[in-house]
Amino acid sequence: HRGISMVVVPLNSPGVDIQPLVDPLGRHHFNKIFFTDVRVPVDNLVGEQNRGWYINAFTMDLERSGGAHIGNLRRLLDAAARSFRGAGVTSEAARMGLADLAITVNVARLLSYRVAWLRSSGASPNYEVSIIKLLASETTQRICSLVVNALGPAALVVRDGPWDSGWGSRHVAAIPATAGQGTSEIMRNIIATRGLGLPRG
Repeated sequence: HRGISMVVVPLNSPGVDIQPLVDPLGRHHFNKIFFTDVRVPVDNLVGEQNRGWYINAFTMDLERSGGAHIGNLRRLLDAAARSFRGAGVTSEAARMGLADLAITVNVARLLSYRVAWLRSSGASPNYEVSIIKLLASETTQRICSLVVNALGPAALVVRDGPWDSGWGSRHVAAIPATAGQGTSEIMRNIIATRGLGLPRG
């Protein structure tokens, strides 16, 4: 982590090659960026020299603790409940599963309030934001899987049209969500080492 500096690189700089990453649904949200002999002026340094890793870690913590995670989870949970009601889902396992997920969503929401309080107190809630990110991405997958299993094949229609429930698209989109902002394994490692004081494996 030492010796890394952060710089702002204008994307129109010579040697910058941007290639789109298209997800399994044909959508483009991210890019691969290649740098070949790119030169950047020293004025583009962000923060102090050799402190780039720590600046990046701080900004990642801000991103991981964002309220968007909680809002997205609550909307997804509401959509799942509407789909269950609309399809007349009566399976006890599905109903209890959705109730358990509602509890998890509320735990994540309350933890996000704690993170906001810790930040306002000047603390750096590194492992708490890792819990939020882990809960958000894995709970998104669990909600989608539960709905797809409860609704059956009709839930997997992904093309626009009268039969598109939206769950097929959500289910596919939820899979790479555990990689963005740090994989679930990275989040668990942060929780274990910084939250529980366990040695690195």
